[in-house]
Amino acid sequence: SLAAHEEEGIVYESDFTRYTVRSSIDHTSNMNLAFGLNTSIAFTHQNSVPDQGLYYANPYSAYLISGNPTDPTHNAEGELLTSIQNQYPNPEYERGLTEQSARQIRISATPYVQVKFLDYFTFKTTNSWDYFSGRDFLYWGPTSNDGSSFNGYAYRAHNTISTLTTANTLNYVNTFNDKHNLNVMVGFEASKSEYDDFSADVMNFPNSVLTDFTTAAEELDTDTNFQEDKLNSYISRAQYNY
Repeated sequence: SLAAHEEEGIVYESDFTRYTVRSSIDHTSNMNLAFGLNTSIAFTHQNSVPDQGLYYANPYSAYLISGNPTDPTHNAEGELLTSIQNQYPNPEYERGLTEQSARQIRISATPYVQVKFLDYFTFKTTNSWDYFSGRDFLYWGPTSNDGSSFNGYAYRAHNTISTLTTANTLNYVNTFNDKHNLNVMVGFEASKSEYDDFSADVMNFPNSVLTDFTTAAEELDTDTNFQEDKLNSYISRAQYNY
């Protein structure tokens, strides 16, 4: 299945986009062999009005805190006012001077194989990969109210999570003398997860056109983190009835 969703926000420069792809494949070759694959891919992208600067860039906060819907945002010549009532920041003036976006990618794939042999045994292995990638970006231009004290400010974060999992079971099912039923199962599962995070912010941009990190003159902070987790588990079960 394929799905797409696009939505324009009420606030200027806010929108949301999502694309998803899903598939499920199951196949039985014969009485002794079956296999399949389940996959899911999702992509989302969201643009929103920066809110870390409170009412400077965010129109909702601006009018709730200090503004009035009837206050003019342009002067008599039709030019944007930098402030409302000569004291409160004009959110329309911030339009195009700030940016905030988030992008996420999620991939999940789970293949499996099941084999029956020697009449009484069934072996099944299920392996999965789950991957997540997220990127966040924030920018205040040098001429924006929030960015003026930094002469332009930008923040970027990138984090990924990758998990590999394998689950394997072996079943023995048999009936003796038409009345004694025995069901025995043994199995194990192993997983490995990796977390990789990076974030940085910079300031002092040459102008409002060049917004890339490499054009900033000063680095404020950089944080990185990598973590790896592993887990092994074992299971067994025996059932008898007559």
